[in-house]
Parts: sequence; structure tokens; C-alpha cells
Amino acid sequence: MSVAPIDTDVWRMVEVEANSQSRLLTDTQEEYDFLERYIDSGKPPYPLGKHHFLISTAFRYEAPTPPEYAARFKPPEGDSRAFYASLQPRTTFHEVAFHWLRERLHLPNPSQTPEPRTLFSVRFRDRNAYDIRTEPNNAELTSRYEHSASWQFIRSHPDVNSILYPSCRCPDRGVNVFTRDIATLDQNPKALVPFLLIFRPPSQACYIVSAHQDPRWPSLAIPWSEVG
Repeated sequence: MSVAPIDTDVWRMVEVEANSQSRLLTDTQEEYDFLERYIDSGKPPYPLGKHHFLISTAFRYEAPTPPEYAARFKPPEGDSRAFYASLQPRTTFHEVAFHWLRERLHLPNPSQTPEPRTLFSVRFRDRNAYDIRTEPNNAELTSRYEHSASWQFIRSHPDVNSILYPSCRCPDRGVNVFTRDIATLDQNPKALVPFLLIFRPPSQACYIVSAHQDPRWPSLAIPWSEVG
């Protein structure tokens, strides 16, 4: 394991608030705003500070972490609020495709309606980021389905705020980022790119398509066999 400073853009893809399910249930902007405020009132407040909601949402929920929301380096009943991102958009796409497909493959008739998502970047800086790509137990730390090794790692390294680790979903093992310190992230995103996610049952694939048909973002088909 090595400790080194990092200063770079990282990428994350999220649901588009303006196209959420509550938008489909309302007829006017006033109804939508009311419903969104009502739903939001049942959630914890955003953390104090000036970070954009796309960034601060990851730090919104209080510890301890409920078991159903445990994740890599985020153990159940732990105190970590976590922001996950990737150094390259391609890695982000594969990570998103895994979670998105996993929610749909078991459904008898999953919707094939395009679902909007937003890809954004934000500057990430940490003088003491931990790079675990050379760890002897790297395979266990980055297992596709078993997270216990990563939970043990974070429990035994309470001083660690940020971790660089290889993606187990992306074929080229692109680098992911985990940070539990909002101060490592700039206050505002630098890019917001709209995409559509489309499920195709015959190939059990997630199609990721530029919402504006931007030639800089060619369409990508990611099958479950590649990420799952």
C-alpha cells in the first residue's frame, strides 16, 4: 500500500432529479415542487457547507450505516459517509451498468423506457490518498460480491480518508475513488453530461447513450456477462 498526493478530476453518474418518478406523477411544476419538498422533508438535512447537492448528497445520511446500505469500504454499522467516483468516465459507466442491471435482471418484464442520468466531474484532492492496487490481498479487497475484506481494511485504518482501487467491473481495471471527507472535493461539479440508460432483454445489456447525441460520447453497450 502506498500513500501519495492526488489532484485530479473524478467522474460520477447519478439520477436526474428533474426526471424523477415524482415528475411523472404530477401535472404541474407547483405539484412537482410540493411533492419533492414533501419527500425531501423525510430525509436527513444536507451537510453544512457550500458543496453542490450532487456532491453533498453522498454525505447526507447519518451514521451508523444500515446493513442494507453497506458497500465497499463502507461497513454495516460503520461511521463512513462515502463518495464513490472513477478517474475515467469509462470506468464509471461499467460501475453504473452493474448496479443498474442487477436491479432489473430478476424482473419478469423490466421496463425498456430510456432512463435519464447525469454524468459529472469534480476536482478531487488528497495529500494522503491510499493506493491499494499493490496490496497483497487486492483481489479480496476488490471482490465483485464480497466486501468483508474491505470492511476490515477500513476498520483497521481509521486514519484513511481516501482510497484508490481498481474496478472489478471494468475490463481494463480502471481506477475507482472512495473518499469519506467532503473537503477533498471541490464545491461545484465541472461538467454535467446528460445520458440515457436503456435495457435490452435479449442481450441483457445496459445501453448508455448520449441524450443529445453528442459525438464526443459514443453509445456504449455493456452486457451483464461483462460486469456481473
